[in-house]
Amino acid sequence: MTYTKIYLWRHGRTSYNLQRRIQGQIDIPLDAVGVWQARVAAGALAQMLSLDPVPPLLVSSDLVRASQTAQELAAKMKLQLHLDPALREKAFGPWEGLNRTEILQQWPFQGQQWLDGHEPTGIDLEASAQVAARLKESLKRWVAAAVPGQSVVFASHGSVIRTAVSELVGTEKLSRDALRVPENAHWAVLEDASLTSGEQSRWRLVTYNQGPLVPIQRWRGQSEPK
Repeated sequence: MTYTKIYLWRHGRTSYNLQRRIQGQIDIPLDAVGVWQARVAAGALAQMLSLDPVPPLLVSSDLVRASQTAQELAAKMKLQLHLDPALREKAFGPWEGLNRTEILQQWPFQGQQWLDGHEPTGIDLEASAQVAARLKESLKRWVAAAVPGQSVVFASHGSVIRTAVSELVGTEKLSRDALRVPENAHWAVLEDASLTSGEQSRWRLVTYNQGPLVPIQRWRGQSEPK
């Protein structure tokens, strides 16, 4: 029997990532380093996925930073790219576009709640439960659409990937620091454990925050991408 695998792939770097600003659902493109990261990561993923019996199903958030990243893999493997708004980053409301210092200055109580891993109160942010619900529905739908032996690659966003992994493997009670947001253009891999356990919708985490083997100073944009 063949296992279904899920790849949860974070988009490449943007100017907001570089400035450490919350993007949320602001539609920001990749910067030059982010394009390079997406291209290198797509090459590594294509090598891994070429070993599968059938080409993967490729799905992306409809935000441009994710779809730009996914397009690199689509081009390398000649895949159709499907866009799904349910894979968007969490909506951070009035915090979008701000950095941590600015948030703590304007919302000291709620900002500290957020930093401590709690749900901020009295502010219009998308609830974690809402994010988890739309993610689970989306992942379930696309996995059901895959043929036997077909991996599904989801190009998405940092906090969304962390939420998805927590929901699928049951680590929702872990602290924020226990499962950090993956780096730009890195990915998590999960495999279907229900084939061996006899249970339904059970997932095993194979790897988390995996990326291409490139010099870290170049990967983080400390030298010019080529």
